[in-house]
Amino acid sequence: MVSHFWLDSPKGMVWSAGTVTLALLWVAGRAAAALRPAKIPGEVKLHFHLAFLNVLIAATLGVLLGLNKVHPLLGGFVLTNVYAHAHLAALGWATMMVMGAGYRLLPMLLPAALPEGRMVAAGAILLETGVLGLFASFLFRSRAAGLFGLVIVAGLAVFLSRVRWMRRHPRPAPRELRRPDWGVLHALQALVYLALAAALGIAWGPAV
Repeated sequence: MVSHFWLDSPKGMVWSAGTVTLALLWVAGRAAAALRPAKIPGEVKLHFHLAFLNVLIAATLGVLLGLNKVHPLLGGFVLTNVYAHAHLAALGWATMMVMGAGYRLLPMLLPAALPEGRMVAAGAILLETGVLGLFASFLFRSRAAGLFGLVIVAGLAVFLSRVRWMRRHPRPAPRELRRPDWGVLHALQALVYLALAAALGIAWGPAV
């Protein structure tokens, strides 16, 4: 797929992107089957299911964008269609997956209690609502993009509030754990970057 991008060959990009989409569909099915019996809260599983749903939608749109270069079938503006594709992949797939994995990994790293309950589910629902709304706003060139950006930030804020909750509910650390724990510091650094990226997205959103 990357090679056909480089060669500016839309037809080759379409079929190669299709194989990537099939691979993602296969992995999504296996992940769903593995998550079903897993002993983790359902609200945490929700993040993984939504992440795979989003990446499949993003991949499908990617294939359609390639087809559109050969046989025009999508309306709208090319650049905003690409924005829709990129934001669904970056926020709906990568960020949602990081949040879901974070609820499992951060309690082990800190160590801390495992967060669960309505707030965890609310973060996933807010992020998903905002991502799909932003996705549609880009496709239809709607001015509601800024509003859905705020919804996304609200979902991220819920996640960060659960990280803060973990910090307030520590668990005994192993005696052999080194201090400072550089892994934890890297994770906290990433969360700071997430907050900064969200703030810049809201600040620059109206300009886009």
